[in-house]
Amino acid sequence: MAFCGKCGTQLGDGMRFCPNCGAPIEAQEQLNQNSQSSQNNATSQMNDIGAKIAGLSNTTDSTTDFNQQDIESNKVMAVLAYFGPLVLVPIFAASESKYARYHANQGLLLLILEFTYGVVQAILMVVLLANCQFNWNYGYFGGRGAIYNFISSVLGLAWIVVVVLMVLGIVNAVQGRAKELPVIGKFRLLK
Repeated sequence: MAFCGKCGTQLGDGMRFCPNCGAPIEAQEQLNQNSQSSQNNATSQMNDIGAKIAGLSNTTDSTTDFNQQDIESNKVMAVLAYFGPLVLVPIFAASESKYARYHANQGLLLLILEFTYGVVQAILMVVLLANCQFNWNYGYFGGRGAIYNFISSVLGLAWIVVVVLMVLGIVNAVQGRAKELPVIGKFRLLK
């Protein structure tokens, strides 16, 4: 059932002009096709972004390489590996466990990423503070201070990536999976 795009009158099949306002129907059909085409393009772009995100989380899962008893008895050690400096606990306390060592490697990589990020963020903040003087009228919100606020906010939001990686590692450890973390998980520091 078609309707006139100009006045909304219901149209019969095969009509070329609206009986109420005289608007050509072909133009309306062309507009509907263009609208449908743009919706398909938007959906396609969203699917591409979703595919890219899914591709990041599609990492190697080597759970079958590990002994199930080792996995069950060392889950706590594997979880501890993702809590910053506590990565040392599974490195030294469960050095014989292949599963705990796997997650300790992932946690150590994450700790190095956290440390590197913290150093880079601190250096950038010092440089920004040196170049963005405090304005007594506006604080850091006026003039160059707005740049400082923007960059410091972006750097703070980038920390979410580290937190997401940590949560992924903890979830994998609790579920008894030996799945690499996205991006950093392919590197091996511990054998």
